[in-house]
Amino acid sequence: MDTIKSLVIEYNKLEINKGYFNNSSIKELLTDTSGRLLSIKDSAFYNCKQLSKVLFNRPVEIGENAFKNCEKISKLSFGNNAIIGKFAFNSRMIDTLTFNGKAEIRKGAFSNCKNISKLSFNKDAVI
Repeated sequence: MDTIKSLVIEYNKLEINKGYFNNSSIKELLTDTSGRLLSIKDSAFYNCKQLSKVLFNRPVEIGENAFKNCEKISKLSFGNNAIIGKFAFNSRMIDTLTFNGKAEIRKGAFSNCKNISKLSFNKDAVI
């Protein structure tokens, strides 16, 4: 897994298993706009120290601690229908958080994210 730098998830991928990419050197995670739910299980990207860009353009369900210790994530964007699990993100570097649709945010989902300076919601966003 250490050689993957960019992960683009397209239509046919529906699930990323628990711990699958943990400790990898992935730098960015992008999804297509298929409209199909992507399920990211607990700790799937745990400790990905190089991950800096995460854009969800399709519905997503993110498990507990899925992106914990991903310390370089600075910008997060969620498309329509996001369910964000407990302690999913804890990067102190997150400064921009965008919701483009309905989101269910569970307790502590953004714990330790103390540098958020821009929080955006489009007209359809429901938190």
